Amino acid sequence: QELQLERAEDSHSNSSDTRPPFVLPSWIKPLLSKYQIILPSQPQLDKIAERNRRVLLADVAVTNGIFYNLNKWVPDSSNKQSNGDDEHTNTCITQAFRSVDSDDASIVISSIHLDASREEKRCAQIQRCLGQTASFSSHLPYALPLIIAGDYNCELSIGSCVSAFIKNAPDDSTSSQPKEGEEDSKSGMEEHKLRECASALRIPLTSVTPDNVKQWDSLYDDVETYVYDNCWVLKRANTGPTRMALVHDESNDNTTESNEPCLKPWKLDHFVYTSNTLDAIKYWSTLEDDAESFKTGLPNERVPTDHLPLAAMFKIHSHPQLDQGPRKQLLASLEELELKQDADTRDTLVAIDKEKIDLEEKLQSQELVKVEEKPKRKKKPHPEMIQHIRQSRALKKQLKQTQSKEREQFVSGRCVLERMELQHALEMTCNEWKRKEELNKHEDITDMLLTVDASLYEKSRSGKRLGAIKVQRYSNNAIHCDTINIHIDTSPASGLEMSPLLSIEPQPVSVIAYQQHTRAITAFNFHELLNDLGEVVSDDSLVSFASAFSFITTPPTGLPSSASSTDASGAAVVDPPSRLSLV
Repeated sequence: QELQLERAEDSHSNSSDTRPPFVLPSWIKPLLSKYQIILPSQPQLDKIAERNRRVLLADVAVTNGIFYNLNKWVPDSSNKQSNGDDEHTNTCITQAFRSVDSDDASIVISSIHLDASREEKRCAQIQRCLGQTASFSSHLPYALPLIIAGDYNCELSIGSCVSAFIKNAPDDSTSSQPKEGEEDSKSGMEEHKLRECASALRIPLTSVTPDNVKQWDSLYDDVETYVYDNCWVLKRANTGPTRMALVHDESNDNTTESNEPCLKPWKLDHFVYTSNTLDAIKYWSTLEDDAESFKTGLPNERVPTDHLPLAAMFKIHSHPQLDQGPRKQLLASLEELELKQDADTRDTLVAIDKEKIDLEEKLQSQELVKVEEKPKRKKKPHPEMIQHIRQSRALKKQLKQTQSKEREQFVSGRCVLERMELQHALEMTCNEWKRKEELNKHEDITDMLLTVDASLYEKSRSGKRLGAIKVQRYSNNAIHCDTINIHIDTSPASGLEMSPLLSIEPQPVSVIAYQQHTRAITAFNFHELLNDLGEVVSDDSLVSFASAFSFITTPPTGLPSSASSTDASGAAVVDPPSRLSLV
């Protein structure tokens, strides 16, 4: 039920801190003798009302509510896993219920009111409801029975992006589902999408641009992927139109030849449910049995609302499941493939490391024979080492592609129940598992960085999402901020804690201005360091420590030598000495 809540009348204070709570309207309070209601919390209602006070100058909260019979249902959040998006809003309220007669009989109800103008918002809101539903059954391979009821502000017609949520359900012979043979023609489906795109944008069909079509197709595909990934099987109850209103087509002046309003029946309110656990066995008739409202529109003298109410009766049945034999065989096959790919990855890395060690020993023996008066500090990696690195990367890439193809073949053709079992065992969707990379994404980058010129640092200019492919060299030293940028460019997804060779400890924001005056030399630029005795530490020692930082400090402009600051914990940060070495 959609409701407009008002402030309680027991206080007349206008102070935001002492405002009375929101309460139900008086006309619906008699229901509370038999029913309880799920509503957003008072802080959430205040947040909803804030917009109404600002835009409509009315201190009211318009939201949805779920009424439940105390003698039949009990709210149940015992198995709910927080997903960071648990709050009720004015567009979506979701709650799991457990039958008082049976602990095994559970259901999730979502009461919604979708956005009236933008298809992408409607899709996001439904996806949010589905995500909250999944959080109630995270301990199970199968989702609980679900009903999403409310004002969808769209007709779920063929070609609409919201209809893609229920596209995989059996045909119920309604306008929201493709008729037999309609989807066999790709051009026919494109026509449906084009028409629905124009309808959602409320523009003439001839005004739809290629960009509009591209964005619509992309959103439609995203919804299909989400439904497949999360194994949803949704269907719409075959209810009729609930709203009689003017046609949206701008090419129509909304009047007939007799100057009567040109009205159209709209199916905007729906029950969408999981058809593998629920059957819609009865539902109310709507405008098809209300000739007066069909002629005059809504609201009218007899019906004071712009939408007729809906009601439906559902039968719950247990979720279909795989038999124990096929289930054990499926999970055993999954484990066998995972073990095989782990062994292939391990053998490949061992072979690469062995070849690298052998090559290093060979090059080192050749270097000992060579006599030079003064060793060069700047030198490129040996051509054979460069070739080895390139071959190693190619071998790893080929292995990743082979393993990804094996996972794709394993998942391809699986039924919904098999994919549900797989995803519960993997704790990720099948598509995420297919794209999983068995090798560390950053090993190639680390190998490359440890073999570069010893007095230069590198910075990625490739713009590649997964890291550097081509590297541009710069001769100037890296300062504190450059160090962070280099790490982000070369290891964008690892986080500082994942690559200790290339990282520094996080620093308080309050001392950034001070640190910008500190010249930092990282693993990209090895410099001579002095130990406590004033002796030069050799390059070999530096390499053995893997990463060394040398800070050559100068007092920042305007900061007296006795000045100090505090770190995030409140401890004093004194001026560093003129030379500070860290490992």
